[in-house]
Amino acid sequence: MKKTIFASTALVMLAIVLTACNLQGANPTQISPDQINTIAAQTVEALTTQMAPPPATATNTPEPTIAATQTPTLLIPTLNLSPVATLGLLPTNTLVGIPTSVGSSTCNAVYFVSDDTIPDNTVIAPGAEFVKKWTVKNNGSCTWTTLYTGSMFDNAPGDPAITGDGTYVLKNNVPPGGLLQIVVNLKAPKEEGTYVQTWKLQNAEGEFFGDLSNGGFYVKIKVDKGGGTGSTEGVTGTTVIPSDNGDGTFDLSGTIDVKGSFRLVAYWKVDGENVSSSNFVKDPTRTGTYTMPAVTYNCPNSGNKDVMIYISNPGTKNVTGLDSTTIACP
Repeated sequence: MKKTIFASTALVMLAIVLTACNLQGANPTQISPDQINTIAAQTVEALTTQMAPPPATATNTPEPTIAATQTPTLLIPTLNLSPVATLGLLPTNTLVGIPTSVGSSTCNAVYFVSDDTIPDNTVIAPGAEFVKKWTVKNNGSCTWTTLYTGSMFDNAPGDPAITGDGTYVLKNNVPPGGLLQIVVNLKAPKEEGTYVQTWKLQNAEGEFFGDLSNGGFYVKIKVDKGGGTGSTEGVTGTTVIPSDNGDGTFDLSGTIDVKGSFRLVAYWKVDGENVSSSNFVKDPTRTGTYTMPAVTYNCPNSGNKDVMIYISNPGTKNVTGLDSTTIACP
């Protein structure tokens, strides 16, 4: 506000001076142009001095200080690796095995399926040789390897007793749920009577498993001089294997076990009727197993049908262990 007043006053004074130069008095004083310029310069200098801001006064005002701050600490949560108990849940680092058991959680378990030859109480001549076959199922969780065996476990009576093969070595691995047919060559005692021979399976370590109440298997024969297979020749058993092709059509296949040298004649029969296209005629020259020619059977009507291999030669006295099965016609 003061700067404005001084400036206004100086301008007024300058205007008066300039006006006075033009006034006419009785005795006017002449002012030269140089004097006018000098006066004007002085006036401007005075104005400049008045209008200049006052010099700044130095003070010792302390500069503001910044308070020291602590270095921030990064907090990292600690991972707790101790197991946490949960209801109904397994720890996440536990590997749970997939059960492979078919019918039992036991590693080695056997299930008896069928007698394939020499049914119980088959009459055998004294000292006669015969072929016994069983089918069993791997009902455990472990595979039976070729280190497993079927082995004779007990004879009743013990003396005299059924003799012959004492061991059957597995030829292929049998996985859980798989079937195994055990085939052994046996010989009847020379004395008449009833004889039972019990068999079991053994694992690779030689440990027996399976019993008569859980997969055990045995052969039971009656030795009689008046009947059964002679010691020289005869049919000792057959197997029958039907295969369902659907739409009432079945393929029939099977085997015949013989001992000796003789002319063999066999037929396929279904419900007592011959269904073979031709007779199976063979002249065996030694004890062995022979394959029956397969045939295709077309069901004429619905219902269960009995299937078997009928032996017409040799005579019935020298034929034992005939197998039969049933097919279901739609």
